[in-house]
Parts: sequence; C-alpha cells; structure tokens
Amino acid sequence: MIVEAGAAKVQLKPGKTCYLYSMGDIGFSGVRHCAESFDEDLSYLLSKLAEGNEVRIFGTGDYLAATSPSERAALISAKGGSGLYKDTLVKMDESVISDSNKFIQKLKPFKGKILFLESGHHFYEFSKWSEWHGTNCDKYIAKQLGCLYAGMVAYVDLEFPAQKYSARILAYHGNGNGQLPGSGINRRWKAHQAFSDCDFVFAGHDNNRAATSTGTFKKGVNGKPILKEQRTVAIGAHEVAYALGAEADDYVEIGVMRPCTVGNTITMFEAFNGKIRPRVMI
Repeated sequence: MIVEAGAAKVQLKPGKTCYLYSMGDIGFSGVRHCAESFDEDLSYLLSKLAEGNEVRIFGTGDYLAATSPSERAALISAKGGSGLYKDTLVKMDESVISDSNKFIQKLKPFKGKILFLESGHHFYEFSKWSEWHGTNCDKYIAKQLGCLYAGMVAYVDLEFPAQKYSARILAYHGNGNGQLPGSGINRRWKAHQAFSDCDFVFAGHDNNRAATSTGTFKKGVNGKPILKEQRTVAIGAHEVAYALGAEADDYVEIGVMRPCTVGNTITMFEAFNGKIRPRVMI
C-alpha cells in the first residue's frame, strides 16, 4: 500500500533554503552505526535552522540495529512455534524501547519538521508482554516524535506557496544488493518509471549516494530546444552508514561494502529570484 502523506507547506523567505534530509539505514546503537556522520548531519541541519533556513526530514527505515525479516521469522518459530520465554521477550522489548528512546532524543530538536517515517527491513515487533504489543519500533518512534508512520512506500507533496512551487516526492526503503554504483540508480530509475508523476525518488538500502536527472526538452521558438519543465526530476539515494572498522563477522556483506561516512542525502530548495532552485547534495 502507498501512503499519501499529503501536502507539506514550507514558508520560505527570499534568499533562504529548505534542507530536505532523507534519513535511513542508520542502524542506531549497533556496531555498524556511523555515529560520527549521523551526529554531524544533525548538527549541520540545526546550524541551518539557526540561520533562518527551513529543514524537513523523512525516514525510509532501518533506524535501529533491529531484527531482520529472517530473524523475526526465527523468533516466531522458536520452540516449535510457541515462541520465546516471557522473560526473554520482556528483556528484548525493554532493550528496543531503550534504544528507540535514545534515537528519539537525537531527533527531538526537529519535532514538527519530520514529514513521516517508513519501515525498511530491520524493525522489531513488540511481544504480547509489552504495552506496545501490536506495533513495531518504527511506529513507536513516529508516535513519540508526533509524525506520520507511512508504512513501506509514501508520497508527499512539498509545497512552497510564496514561490508557487511544489515537488512530488516518492520515498521507499529500497531493495536489492548490487554493489556497483549503477545498480542503485537503475532501481530508482525503474521506480520513477512506475510512478512517473513524482519529481523526486528517494531510496536507500545500498552504500552509494548518487543522483541522476530525467529532464527532457521540447521544441521552442525557431526550433530552439527548451526544457519541457523548469524543474528537474532527480533520483536521490542515501548511504548505508557503516562505521569505519565495523565488525564483519556477523554480516558478510559488510566485508565487501565500502564504509561511507558522508551522511545521508540532503536536497536543497533555495528561494531565489522569486523561484525555487532544487539542488541535490552528493
């Protein structure tokens, strides 16, 4: 199911910029989490807010070092399908709540500026012994931050009324495990073909930050080609924030993936000459 997150209106003053932060693949509290780059990203965004700019954030999943799909299946099938012992589950619930609260504290300065949070592959489902039974850690984080939980795929319309500009954004966690730079771009390109009414496609789940444009031309005056649209359709990615020196013995893919400490993609919407100039920071 695709969630329509609605319109997010941004009142942007002339000469100021809205910084759109695509947040995902954080692996917070785990050995693969690159705390340095994540903290630096948040500090950078706070500095931009202090300068009178705007910031908006959306999340595409894998925020915590939580269970994978196969691990969740293993928990359910434990002891012939009867599951784990109560004490074990209670300890796991408490540990995930603790990690979630620490992550929430990092994002509290941006409360009210988070458009939505989605789920990826890694999330924890609370047991029947938890007051949060029936939900997962991503829903819990979204609730505490007062933002929309948007499932797996979401649309949002980022609108700038003063400049009469809007950008339709498609965001999802991502899929596949190709290691060459082209693989991530190809997957996002296919997503744009399937959802051609969007202006930006964001996804993660790999270790490459990249963007490409699908801007087209049409015939203009005297045959001179002009841009078909004055906005550019971009396909953006964010990196998997693997920490330098992360242990690879429990996750074989880390052994062949390049560590990346440049943070997640930030897309800038600059108010200039009464218009919006979109730029993707890579």
